[in-house]
Amino acid sequence: MALRTILRRVQAPLFQAGDLAFDCEVEVRRGGRRTFTKARVAAGVNMSDHSFDEPEEYTIVAAVSGITQIQNLGRPGQSFLGAALGVGLEQLESLTGIDFSTRVADFEARLRSLLRRGEALEIISKVVGRRTVVFTSWDATTNADTGDAAFYTMTFEEVLRAEDLAGEPTDTLLAFVGSGGKVAPGSGGPSLVTPGNLSTVP
Repeated sequence: MALRTILRRVQAPLFQAGDLAFDCEVEVRRGGRRTFTKARVAAGVNMSDHSFDEPEEYTIVAAVSGITQIQNLGRPGQSFLGAALGVGLEQLESLTGIDFSTRVADFEARLRSLLRRGEALEIISKVVGRRTVVFTSWDATTNADTGDAAFYTMTFEEVLRAEDLAGEPTDTLLAFVGSGGKVAPGSGGPSLVTPGNLSTVP
């Protein structure tokens, strides 16, 4: 069982979330969405000015085995000693019938901690590449068919930062900002926007 598990996953693509290196990437679903205003708009306006992109969402299924996988050597959280100990324990378990392996349980504890921290992290996937995301949910499957492995379905949302969307400020735009707008170079003083009053209709 252990040898078959290793050989089956040596050629499988890896998946990494933060500092957690999974043994293989099983399935990747991804999608995007654009939201448009529900309010009435003037005739002839550009609808793109009344819409925005939602963060892309990635649903990834990845697996972790009860023993350290060969393809994970040198990746974060992995070591040659850990791999050797894992293989040794697997052989011992096959002789004694006692479950010495806690790799899946330890991995799952780290996965829970990653979700609870609520921080932006990087995922590395063969399908979607490198993405900065937030981790929103996970669930696991372990049954007779999975053997010594656990399969994790995880949902991530893309992180959209303001600097990715905003253009370069110009003198004309800065002059419209007000007290925080265009100032004399090096003065650090108040805005140079010309004061004035708007005409009103009684």
